[in-house]
Amino acid sequence: MRITTHTSDLGDMELSKDGEKLFYMAHFEKGYDLWVTDLRKKDTKLLSKLAVKNPTLQLSSDGKSLFLLAEGRIMKIDPETGKTEPVNISGEMTLNYAGEKEYIFDHSWRQIKEKFYVEDMQGVDWDH
Repeated sequence: MRITTHTSDLGDMELSKDGEKLFYMAHFEKGYDLWVTDLRKKDTKLLSKLAVKNPTLQLSSDGKSLFLLAEGRIMKIDPETGKTEPVNISGEMTLNYAGEKEYIFDHSWRQIKEKFYVEDMQGVDWDH
């Protein structure tokens, strides 16, 4: 059964909490745009012209917002009006470079020891 009216490439989709509306991303011209279909009325409209690549949609737990991740950015979208606003995030990461190198070396050593294609490691004493 066909749910959308579009024959274009469809991206991610979300169903409203009450099951009445289907929000989905459809690719036209320069990228994906947000569309909504009222499933009871069978009415489809463009909710927000976004022209983004590789979109991922997520409906908030209360159903009052849609969140879109695309092109490394997050947007909050009002599912009634289609109004978008950016979600600003920042973060820090502490990297233990020496610890990371040691972990990767140890992990690789274990993987080769356990999975090498020749059981005797072609005569190599791997433990020494």
